[in-house]
Amino acid sequence: MRFNLPHSIIAALLLCMSMACVCCSHRPEHHPALDAADSLIESRPDSALAILSAINPTELHSRPLAARYAVLMSMALDKNYIDTADFAVIQPAIDYYLTHGTPDERLRTLYYMGRIYQNSGNDDMAMSSFMDGAELRDEVSDTLVLARLYVMQGVLYSAQYRLGSATDKYLQAANLYRFQRPELMLDCYLKAFHNSVLKEDKERADSIYSICSIMVKSYPEYNDSFDSKRLSYAIDFGKDEEIKQILDSISDIEISDWLKFTVARAYVRLGQGNKAIDYINQLNIADNEINPTQYYVVKAEALELMNDFKGANAAYKLYVDSLGVEMARLLNSSLPFSGQKHEIKLKHLDEIHRGERNFLISVIVACLLALCVMAIYYLFYRTRTRKVISEQRNLNLQLQIETQEREKEKLRLENRSSELELENLRLQNEASQLTISNLNLEKKRLENESENLRELLCERTHIDEAIRSIIRDRLSLLNSIIAKDITKNESYGQPYINFLEKVKKDKVAFLNSTRAAFSASHPNFIKYLEQCGLSDTEINCCCLYAIGMRGKEVAEYTQYKRLYNMSSTIRKKLGLGEHDTNLNLYIISLLEGK
Repeated sequence: MRFNLPHSIIAALLLCMSMACVCCSHRPEHHPALDAADSLIESRPDSALAILSAINPTELHSRPLAARYAVLMSMALDKNYIDTADFAVIQPAIDYYLTHGTPDERLRTLYYMGRIYQNSGNDDMAMSSFMDGAELRDEVSDTLVLARLYVMQGVLYSAQYRLGSATDKYLQAANLYRFQRPELMLDCYLKAFHNSVLKEDKERADSIYSICSIMVKSYPEYNDSFDSKRLSYAIDFGKDEEIKQILDSISDIEISDWLKFTVARAYVRLGQGNKAIDYINQLNIADNEINPTQYYVVKAEALELMNDFKGANAAYKLYVDSLGVEMARLLNSSLPFSGQKHEIKLKHLDEIHRGERNFLISVIVACLLALCVMAIYYLFYRTRTRKVISEQRNLNLQLQIETQEREKEKLRLENRSSELELENLRLQNEASQLTISNLNLEKKRLENESENLRELLCERTHIDEAIRSIIRDRLSLLNSIIAKDITKNESYGQPYINFLEKVKKDKVAFLNSTRAAFSASHPNFIKYLEQCGLSDTEINCCCLYAIGMRGKEVAEYTQYKRLYNMSSTIRKKLGLGEHDTNLNLYIISLLEGK
């Protein structure tokens, strides 16, 4: 065992003093050694254990000394984190102090009896011992042991998810630690704060949080625990910005597993599954105090945020398994009924001399209570049944109203659909009339064009024969289109179809023939373009604009890769800005003016 040098020297001196007393007297010889151990038990439990270990308990010939040694040794072992699961050490104190001891001696004995029961896994008996010790609260002066007893009750209540009772016990312990051990008072407040958050008791959590936030400044060793609990508070009651502020203030260096787990919960709340799973993967569920049920549900939620549904499903299965184990533990434990059993035990001690008369009265009262319970249950059942029937009627009425509303909406939609169909027919009729009007205008234009070409052939005898041939071909095409339109006979339009096939195959010939036709029919138009400095290619494009084609159509037909630049050049040569007017409309107006 390690000793700090000054305290080991003190322990040796005290041991020498006690041995000297043994040699000089046959009276209770170990008082000085036990007194020394008792004085060091709180501040230096390692030194107290050294003194007590040097004593041979078989040499203690009186029951009071053996009992005192048993309690002090149990305290020393507990404070040095040496857990014992049997009653060999403390048994003399149990045999003597529970019947002859002072309130403080009985309190100590009951507290360490409970600790031994805890170490052996018998939480039910541990709680029973702690409750017996708590009954002495108004008589004892050893407030530190009473405070520890309340802490242990809080631990057991927390294990059974009786969070309100656990919080009460931690607050009682904190009040007792206030003047002697303020650091332990802060620890109790932190536990109470954590349980209040778990219980979603925000009002109580707020009041405790204000205390913890002030005290933790004086005890920085509790920063890790405080960060974990205030982060839990923010997860349950705060906003995302508050959670982010706390996360930013937490350093990743040497933080506890519980804080890592709480950070993972925070990132799940923020929807950042990847960061949550990074912290989850740092935890070893077998080596820490994190509840497996909570661990697996947080892990499942984090994996679900990462769209790892297979992993999330596996985690949920482990969650269900751990939840089953936890429920089985709770169901198999009688600890939740320890308070009731303790009250029954006290009542039994008070009524042990009353005999069968009280037993008969109890049976009658129990029967009356049973009848009352049955009557109350019957009334409750009738009231609930009526309420369910009334709710069902209201639900059916609501469904009927919703059905009628849906039928009205359906009729309204059908009427609207009919109106839309009528509107669509009207628009189609107007479109058909507009198409007919456009066709009539096109027919008129073709007839005018045909008449102009005939006059051109008759009046201008000096036109070159090649141009005359082009004009005659155009006139023949116009005549075939007009004949097709008049007779409604598709065969008259065959020359036009053949011409279109030729135009598609030989674009250059079509462009040249179009330009030649315009040179004959509108010489001033072509002459004006030449005077503006347009090249042959640019004049060919203008001729396409002149026959009614738009920029996109000219580009698709000519396949000129730089038609946009060519159009800009034509605009500049014709004295037009980029946004003055549409180029094909301007060319058509120019053709008509020339």
